[in-house]
Amino acid sequence: MAKGEQGRGGPALLEASVLEAMPVAVYAVATDGLLTYANAAAARCFGSRPALGIDRWCLAARLFRVDGSTLPGEELPIAQLVRGQREFTDLRALIERPDGARALIEFRPVPFLNRDGAVAGAVETVIEHGAKALRADDEDGTLWHQRADQFAQQIAAIVESSDDAIVSTDLAGKLTSWNAGAERLLGYTADEAIGQGVELIYPEGHKEDALLVLERIRRGERIDHYETIRRRRDGTLIDISLTVSPVRDLDGNIIGASKIARDITDRRRVEEEILQHSREQAALYRLTDALFHLAPMPEVFDASIDAISQALGCDRAAVGLFDTAGALGFVAKRGLSEAGLAAVAAHCPWRPADSNAAPVVVPDLDAAPGFEGMTAALHAESVRALALVPIATSAGVEGGLLISYSRARPFTQHEIDVALSISRQIGFGIERARAEKQRDLLVVELSHRVKNTLANVLAIAQQTFRGGDEQRRQKFEGRILALGQTHTRLAEASWSGVSFDTILRDELGPYRDTDDGSIRLEGPSVTLKPRAAVMLGMAFHELATNASKYGALSSRAGRIEVSWKIEGDSLISRWREFGGPTVSEPKHAGFGRLLLERALTSDLCSSVSLQFARDGVTCEFVMPLERSVSADWRKES
Repeated sequence: MAKGEQGRGGPALLEASVLEAMPVAVYAVATDGLLTYANAAAARCFGSRPALGIDRWCLAARLFRVDGSTLPGEELPIAQLVRGQREFTDLRALIERPDGARALIEFRPVPFLNRDGAVAGAVETVIEHGAKALRADDEDGTLWHQRADQFAQQIAAIVESSDDAIVSTDLAGKLTSWNAGAERLLGYTADEAIGQGVELIYPEGHKEDALLVLERIRRGERIDHYETIRRRRDGTLIDISLTVSPVRDLDGNIIGASKIARDITDRRRVEEEILQHSREQAALYRLTDALFHLAPMPEVFDASIDAISQALGCDRAAVGLFDTAGALGFVAKRGLSEAGLAAVAAHCPWRPADSNAAPVVVPDLDAAPGFEGMTAALHAESVRALALVPIATSAGVEGGLLISYSRARPFTQHEIDVALSISRQIGFGIERARAEKQRDLLVVELSHRVKNTLANVLAIAQQTFRGGDEQRRQKFEGRILALGQTHTRLAEASWSGVSFDTILRDELGPYRDTDDGSIRLEGPSVTLKPRAAVMLGMAFHELATNASKYGALSSRAGRIEVSWKIEGDSLISRWREFGGPTVSEPKHAGFGRLLLERALTSDLCSSVSLQFARDGVTCEFVMPLERSVSADWRKES
């Protein structure tokens, strides 16, 4: 057998289970000659069950040389081998079985060595030349012997060269074999492990598992591939996948357990890295989603704390921002008191004007010089390790992230990179909330200026039309007021758009009685772009004004239906009048008709169909979505 297979005793029990099925008689002895193993074929060959640990050198009660003289067991080749004699010849001898029958057999030993290369015992292969299983062309048993010898050595080599730990125990939990893989995996040599209780390699809290496993083995169960942990010689814990099988004696009785343990530390590490990466990506996605959907900054800060906690697994975290006086104040926190945060703020390593601020990492607060001023306050928070990561924008440092742990620990570059990614997202959110505040101010100013301009236009109109055509003056003023009303709606929505429904309700509101059903509006929630809102507002103003004077709204029986829909790449709207006076097509095209048929066509690339049927006016607009409707057309203004 190969070097280092076991310290004392017969072959590993896993090997024994294979040898048990062999038709060739095999037994093993220790260096003192005591039998440590015999397979079923050996018991049949010698005609008796061996007394392991009592019988020496051979299973036979009596041995004879071929000439009939008595052969002492100490002269067998196996005895010569374990005494260090390496040159010996195969021996043929006669054995006498308990029933008095004799048989001619051949002995052929193979040594197995300990880690230092010394003989630790031997395995004897026995060929019975009178066996019925001998082939006719192998009368002297040479071929049988060679195959059995090779098979035994192959099994030993497999066990010895295995990267897996292969060990065995008796039913009391005592280790009885220990291969080189077990030594590499668990750190104990065979001499240190064999004879010890299996608790040697069980960590605290897992020793009860040994009793449960042995109980299942006693019932004859095989335990396939379950994952657990074991303790190495240096005290470290290791993740393993374990298979346990019962080992039986010659009569089929369970006498122990064979165990194969495989190191799964690398696999567990990869799985944990994948899981951690998934947590990081999920946390960053939620933070990015909050920013994308323009969440208020308090919600962004809370999402940032969630991202830090989930991506970095920290115990406590906070987000701080500089105020106008340059003092750091915390706008979001988790697990930290005001006193602890005040201590950190007082020792902030950056100032708002800094342009190249770098993260500050403290793996162990007790061993870090320069942080004595906040050590006591953070100890009260049970903080031992922390990192301060700057939040920067194009204007400079805006504040920082505080990441802390209750135990001393190193910070990997990957963790710092993740923290910097989160801080950059916060910086983006701060700048966005600021590209928005400024926009709101501009919108307010623009709205104010537009209203002033329209007021001046009305004043000019009143002066221009004084003493003239009152009807024309009212029309002009109505159009200006309609334009101003649409501008007001756009200003209220920060010029992001106005819903189609809102435009119609504004223009038809003065003519609508909610109880009489004279006006019906029907269509999906559609947000119009600012330019489309202005043009359609003026168009519906002209249609409503005309209907109130000459069409459906001039009669108590009249009705108006306005519908709109998205169809393909177009927004289609339709104005229909019913129940009003008989309609005739006007002889001259006024401003309103020109607005409908020309302005919408040129400004919005729309098609306009205006029909003056006798039962009422119909007007249909077909407008390209890309020019008329916001990207998220389902969102109401």
